Amino acid sequence: MSTKIKKTNTKPSTKPNTTPNTPITFQVVDYFDEDKTNRDLLIENENEEIKIPSTATNIDKKVLGWWNWYEKTFHENVKNYHLYLFGKSDKKESVCTHTHSFTPYLYVQIPKKWKKKSKEYTYFQEWVLKQMWMRSNKPMPKNIPILAKANQFVRSKNNGNGKNIKQGNNVSTTIGDDSDRQCEKRWSTFYKVMKNHNLVDRLWYYVGVKNTS
Repeated sequence: MSTKIKKTNTKPSTKPNTTPNTPITFQVVDYFDEDKTNRDLLIENENEEIKIPSTATNIDKKVLGWWNWYEKTFHENVKNYHLYLFGKSDKKESVCTHTHSFTPYLYVQIPKKWKKKSKEYTYFQEWVLKQMWMRSNKPMPKNIPILAKANQFVRSKNNGNGKNIKQGNNVSTTIGDDSDRQCEKRWSTFYKVMKNHNLVDRLWYYVGVKNTS
């Protein structure tokens, strides 16, 4: 395998004729890769804390407040892929490169009729994100409230016989199963709030996808 890359460091047997940042061609003979966290690389979170409007719904307040906590807690643990290539140039110069902007990738063939803004493509993107989030065992907001109107009939999850129980004034129950990290109902609510506030790109960032265009 041979590659063209900007020279970052060389250890030639003779003085090279190239100047810094001049592209060179070399034969790759070995490589080493590793993940480094934001903490290792001293990368700070540049996103501002989300300001939650007073008019937001209780669901939005819960999810957005949780997200502010999540970023503060987990941003330093985000991993960044680093690749080191070792090889020889045509002039027998030893070459070592440190590549920090390369991201592993894969191609997925989708139906040609799917357009970027079509429902099918949008649903597929959400499905991929959901799988990556859940399979990496990442948390989701807990105790997301459902607010029932006064005297409304609601189903109590604690009622073993499954009957509808009439509740008093405002009743607060929670969406989904808080003990299940792969709860579809909690994910659906979580994702909807993030999408409505244009925060889906931040979700991708935390599963290791830096560019979704």
